[in-house]
Amino acid sequence: MISKMTAISFVTQEYGHVSCWDFKTLEIFLLRAHFEKNEKTAFGKGYNKKLLKDDDSRVSVSLYAEGSKL
Repeated sequence: MISKMTAISFVTQEYGHVSCWDFKTLEIFLLRAHFEKNEKTAFGKGYNKKLLKDDDSRVSVSLYAEGSKL
């Protein structure tokens, strides 16, 4: 990765995504949707093991977060 912007460019152009997120923005939307205990996590980390992905091919260009509704 040359810079953070090249990583964003790669994700949006190569994977066909139509949006990009940083944790601050994601957390705002999670809070608006009444999610609580929002945390930035890491690949393979989380409370609900059923939701964890085992494909690490995009670790360096992915955002990992977890929220819950109480």
